Amino acid sequence: MHQASVGFHCPNCVAKGKQKVISGRAAFSAAFTPTLTFALMGLNIAIFLLGESANVNRVFFDYGLYAGTDEYYRLVTAGFLHDGILHVGLNMWALYNLGPVVERSLGRVKFGLVYSIALLAGSAGAVLLKPDQITVGASGALYGLFGALVILYRHHGLNVMRSGLGMSIILNVVFTLTIPNISVGGHLGGFIGGIIATWVAIYGARGLKSNRAAMIALGALVPVMFVAGIVAMNVA
Repeated sequence: MHQASVGFHCPNCVAKGKQKVISGRAAFSAAFTPTLTFALMGLNIAIFLLGESANVNRVFFDYGLYAGTDEYYRLVTAGFLHDGILHVGLNMWALYNLGPVVERSLGRVKFGLVYSIALLAGSAGAVLLKPDQITVGASGALYGLFGALVILYRHHGLNVMRSGLGMSIILNVVFTLTIPNISVGGHLGGFIGGIIATWVAIYGARGLKSNRAAMIALGALVPVMFVAGIVAMNVA
């Protein structure tokens, strides 16, 4: 997808030479509703509001991610917590723009699996690089969507670095490396997780010679990443 002033160009359309502009919300087709993307946005916002109505510091301590504990549910719950309105606002804006495109391209089930794998990979990366800090936020999963789009671009024969996507990724990497209190491990882990998961989602059927086998392989990556996160929590 090429970045445009009012949304994105569909990779399929660009590859075919058709300059059809669509919004992130529409994600390729006006008839398509990105149900799972909106559900994830609603869940993140609802959890943020619940946390704000309680003791935020206590919520982070009870459900945020850090090493040295056997409470492995933190690998998941940390990805739905946010530290302030700006944090949740920026992440939900990114999800609003990236999620529908990936969801429409992969389908809801594969999109959900890619998002889950990226979230867990981001958690593993975060706890490996900063084991003593409490980490929260959906950024790992969102960087996974950037990784997913890299594979989708290549699948459609588009040059990532000559597109708006390439510049967006570069700017986000600079942001990650220069702004204090940003989880470098979380962003990097999520990005790599999204690339791996989307590669399996798109090319797995060809390699395994079965779409069903590819779906099983993609689904199996979820517990694999969860176990990787557990290992990270114990070795960090």
